Amino acid sequence: GNSKVKKVADDGSIEKVEIQITPIDKIVDEQCYNMIGRIIKLPTANVIKQPNRTLRVVNITLMDATGTIDLVLWNGDTALVDQLELKQGDTVKLLNTRASYYNDHMQLNKSFETRIIKGDFDVPEYKQTVTAIGDLKDGLENVTVHGLLSKVYDINNFQRNDGSDGFIKTIEITDKTGKINATLWNNDASILMNKGDLISIDDARVEFDNYNEELRLSPSWTSSIVINPTFSEDESEALKSLLKYNITPISSINEMDEDVEVDVVGRVLSIGNVRNITSLDGTPSKFRVIDVADNTGALRVTLWNNKLNVDFKVGDVIKFENALTYISQSGLTLKLNRASRIIKASENEAKRIKSYEVLMNTRYKSCKVEDLTENMKDIKIDLRVMDVEPVRTYTKRTGGVGYLQIIYVADPTGLAKLMLWNETVNDFKLTPDQAITVINPDISKKDIIELQINPESTIEN
Repeated sequence: GNSKVKKVADDGSIEKVEIQITPIDKIVDEQCYNMIGRIIKLPTANVIKQPNRTLRVVNITLMDATGTIDLVLWNGDTALVDQLELKQGDTVKLLNTRASYYNDHMQLNKSFETRIIKGDFDVPEYKQTVTAIGDLKDGLENVTVHGLLSKVYDINNFQRNDGSDGFIKTIEITDKTGKINATLWNNDASILMNKGDLISIDDARVEFDNYNEELRLSPSWTSSIVINPTFSEDESEALKSLLKYNITPISSINEMDEDVEVDVVGRVLSIGNVRNITSLDGTPSKFRVIDVADNTGALRVTLWNNKLNVDFKVGDVIKFENALTYISQSGLTLKLNRASRIIKASENEAKRIKSYEVLMNTRYKSCKVEDLTENMKDIKIDLRVMDVEPVRTYTKRTGGVGYLQIIYVADPTGLAKLMLWNETVNDFKLTPDQAITVINPDISKKDIIELQINPESTIEN
């Protein structure tokens, strides 16, 4: 069929010029064409690293009534996806796009003279063939899956053979027939998504995961991943009804069995410094303890190794997703596995949590030095640094050199020793006359009160 575009005539007037629109099945020679199509697949841009340069490419699959063809955008042209706000299902008109033969089929390329116009053009609707998760089998290719994001794992980075950084993320997708994990790589791993979102994955492969002994969905760099696509109302409601997503009050955790999966929202009261530990078999690990409270209670959660790096601060409201209840020496708390993640709570979730000041006063009892007795817990003491002794060294029971620094601190009611051992010597650099608050120390009494900083303690300036 034909179409018309506006052209400026020699006299400055605007006239409409008819242009020839070529159906996809007639694009057979390597020359320039005008065409109209519907976007049926829109992957994220793929990054190709070469020795002297880095390339970006996105292959957009278009259809009309006669067939399908890929439009290939390179480097700076990939930004047109965002600039034109293109999405799966949109219709576009391409003017002066060049066709070329590649891998046994024709494809379209954008040149300097090519124009891409997003509009409401007369193109048939695209009907996807969706495979239910329960019907997936090992070896299936080019499958389309619709589902609900029931779990979103953290992104993990790794080093490729060429020394560059790669990224990988696992997500769990659920529909009414079952659930399956999908592995997202590199740019796909960075797509913003949250538990409870709807998702469509088009052109993926099904593989058997020998390690976990289950099927896995494996999108490629040409697959299309759409978060919260426009499903029918019935399909959207059916998928959203599958979400088992309730925020568990902290006070309820003490009544639960171990290894129950929960989502918890709370305000961060303290973030401990990173500590090193060596297991009995000699394996080194790192951990830190954070203290979190909601309106019903508080708990301390230990973050290990790859969960150590936090992007939140004291006072922020965070959410633990897919955490497991865990019995520690101090009672029931939470543990995090690879399916768990810590994210900032939504605005609606955060506004329900009491202020930092209120929660701190509920969580920790304010004490004076004269009130302190051995083995008191969950206290805070406002103090001033009186004197800082030089760091001493000693020999640990297990061998090696240990470090101790004694800080004399006081309030109007008395004097105490603040004992900094090993790593804490470098964690807290204190100076005379400095005002500090010591939170949740271990307390012992010899000649005078001693405050020991443990992994669940912190010092605030």
